[in-house]
Amino acid sequence: MSWLYWRIGSIDRCQYEFTQHSRIGLRVGLTQKQIDEIGEWKKSKWFTDEERAVLAFTDEAEMKIQVTDETFNNVRKYLTEQQVVELIAGDRVLRHDLPDTGSSQDRYGG
Repeated sequence: MSWLYWRIGSIDRCQYEFTQHSRIGLRVGLTQKQIDEIGEWKKSKWFTDEERAVLAFTDEAEMKIQVTDETFNNVRKYLTEQQVVELIAGDRVLRHDLPDTGSSQDRYGG
């Protein structure tokens, strides 16, 4: 899920989100080269096909609100059904599409 937050922080130019999730990402396998080249991930040699599928999904969900069938089917090649659900749910939480159930702490489990 950190990939989702990290990429959206990059797209939205949210320095706090990008910085925090870059740090988390480095601890779980993201490389400094990937961080440096996130803006050009489509051209970069530092991302695997699976990572590219997640980044394409994230880009479409964030910038176009919907993903194409092609992008959705591609991400499903690499992720389990549970991971796809978490990716979709994570995107919706970041866009605040979930019904308001009270405080943000209630919504996000804090």
